[in-house]
Amino acid sequence: MIDFDSRLTAVLDDIAESVRVRPDPDPVFLPALTHATEGVHRFRPSLALVAAAGILLLGGSALAMEQLASDPPSKVTPAAVPVTEATDQPTTTARPLPPTTMRQVEREVEVVTTPAPVPVTTVAAVPEPTVTPTVPTIPPTQPTEPTIPPTQPTVPPAVIEFTAKLGADGQANTPMTQGFSGRAQPGSAIRVGSDWGVAETVADPNGNWATTLVMPEVPPGTQVNVRITSSTSDRVREFTLLRPGEATPPVVAFTANAAQTTTDHTPPINEYWGTSTAGAVISITSDYGNKQVESNAEGKWSARLEFPDAPLSVTFNVHITSSKGEGAYDFPLTRVGPI
Repeated sequence: MIDFDSRLTAVLDDIAESVRVRPDPDPVFLPALTHATEGVHRFRPSLALVAAAGILLLGGSALAMEQLASDPPSKVTPAAVPVTEATDQPTTTARPLPPTTMRQVEREVEVVTTPAPVPVTTVAAVPEPTVTPTVPTIPPTQPTEPTIPPTQPTVPPAVIEFTAKLGADGQANTPMTQGFSGRAQPGSAIRVGSDWGVAETVADPNGNWATTLVMPEVPPGTQVNVRITSSTSDRVREFTLLRPGEATPPVVAFTANAAQTTTDHTPPINEYWGTSTAGAVISITSDYGNKQVESNAEGKWSARLEFPDAPLSVTFNVHITSSKGEGAYDFPLTRVGPI
């Protein structure tokens, strides 16, 4: 108990020292002091109650501090209720004053009264429920690689043999026409040529070709040679055509010749020859004998003629004409008798 009294006395001294008003060079609140008249003593019940409450509070606090010092530490779990905290008001820094009497301190305590702290109720913030936004899961996009088709081995194009054959037969037409067809490399230029006309075409993608050769001036009975070539081949295809009908032979000048002018043969004979248009009829006439021959395709003719009734040493005339020629020839002949 003696120890408690000594502690209480020390605490009261500390309180008295702390409530002295000390001058503050920069006070926020200037203290308003009212000096009481010297020698006047007032009984203040409010101060007595405050002092008694302070003594009880300090005594309990000292015992509690001693108890806490001797008790082992324990875990304190904070309550989930709102905590009431005191808001500290601005504190005026006390400046040291010259020594005064206890009476003066009592008056100063009456004048300078620190308002009681206003309790502030702190409400613990209730955390809002955390809502996690739903993000659609998008699979990562893989870079698209270009699709490269497998390399196929290069196959050389098939070689198509160049061929040709007769097509539509138009030889009897006027003008003369003849169709041709065949096979060749696709895109090949085909030429069908003759002395009477030319035709050209191109082989299609499948290698087929066809064309018609038109020859307007071929006479009937004329033979036509056709030559077919391809731009992609060294081979040559040839055909021979014949225009139906009678061929008109070329005009050949009519000529005639005699082998001799006298004869000693028995019977008397003589030879004649010449030219005329092919197929011409050559007539040989006289008073003692006659004969006809025909000129060949080349326009040539010849004849051997006997004159069995010709008299000895008598000269007579041999007359020669052509059915396809103009003019006539006369040749004298004399029988001279046997030698």
